[in-house]
Formats: sequence, C-alpha cells, structure tokens
Amino acid sequence: MTISADAISTPRYVLHFERKPLTPVVSKLQSIQDYHVIYGFSDKIHFDKFIANYPMPLTPYPLVKIHLKNVNESVGDGLNLIAINATGPDAAEVLAATNQDVLDAHINHLDQVPAAYRLKFDSEIQAYCVEEFIV
Repeated sequence: MTISADAISTPRYVLHFERKPLTPVVSKLQSIQDYHVIYGFSDKIHFDKFIANYPMPLTPYPLVKIHLKNVNESVGDGLNLIAINATGPDAAEVLAATNQDVLDAHINHLDQVPAAYRLKFDSEIQAYCVEEFIV
C-alpha cells in the first residue's frame, strides 16, 4: 500500500451505540448492492469532538483486526468503508478508507491510510452521498 498526499490517519477507535459500531446514514448506492460504512477515529480528540455533537450516549472501543476481518468476510465484494474522524453525524464532508486498507495498516503498523472515498452530507435527504475521492 503506497501512502500519498491523499492519506489520512489510520483509525484506531470506533464508537458504539447500544453495543454496535455507529454507522453514518448513507443514501442508497445505486452501483453497489452490498455496502457497510462505520465511523472510525484516529485518536481521542477526534472521537470526543464527535461525541460532543451526538445526541445519544456513545462508547469508544478500540478498532481491532478481528472486527476488520469479520466485516470483510461478511460484506464480501461489496463496498466496505470506514469514515474517518468525522466531527459529528452531519459533518459536511468526511474522508473514508476501505476496510481492507485499514486492516492492512493495522497489520503493518502504518500511521496513515489512503483516502479512497468522500462522504458528502446532503441536508435535504439527511444522509451522506458516497463518491470516489480523486485528488
């Protein structure tokens, strides 16, 4: 995995709500049938900022390799993303890395992952639209 100018900090934490990883609301992706997106955070300052902007109680947990592997297996060929360091559930824009790139970064102890997608919040539908991130 080559890291370039479009790199973002490797997420090390997820936030749980009712014992499940918190997921952003994403508009239906027309070209992809199966997808999975969760929020991930590189450090405490980022998840604290998100928690301050979220109306329900959230609990931070380490993002562990076994979770990343299990999600890869359950989603298969679908789009599997981690939205990294969002400031809240309706942040205007959030960069995302693929679950596989994050898993590789954890295995290889890398501090950064390539940003592969961008989530843009659409206030009319109250959901994120996902697009490829091109620098």
